[in-house]
Amino acid sequence: MDFLTYEEAKAKVLAHIVARWGTTPGTPHVGDDGWEDDAGFLVPYGAREFLVDGDDDFSLFNDVSLIVNRYTTLVEVHNTSQILERINSMTAVAAKV
Repeated sequence: MDFLTYEEAKAKVLAHIVARWGTTPGTPHVGDDGWEDDAGFLVPYGAREFLVDGDDDFSLFNDVSLIVNRYTTLVEVHNTSQILERINSMTAVAAKV
């Protein structure tokens, strides 16, 4: 039984990045499509100018993945390189339009 939907996970990640955006160029944004496993949702994030408009000048280069735990609803911060096996086993979640 899930306590969290993907749309709610997106809202949590957006709030998380907005609170930490600081002087990072661009507008904080989360992608519509993400990935899931039994434990959580991986939500893509970055600058809207890159994710929506495709402007490479706003690309974020980091090793941070944000996964929202399905049951605790907490945003978990992970080093992407340390959880690649988990990420590769996740399945796509299509946004509800």
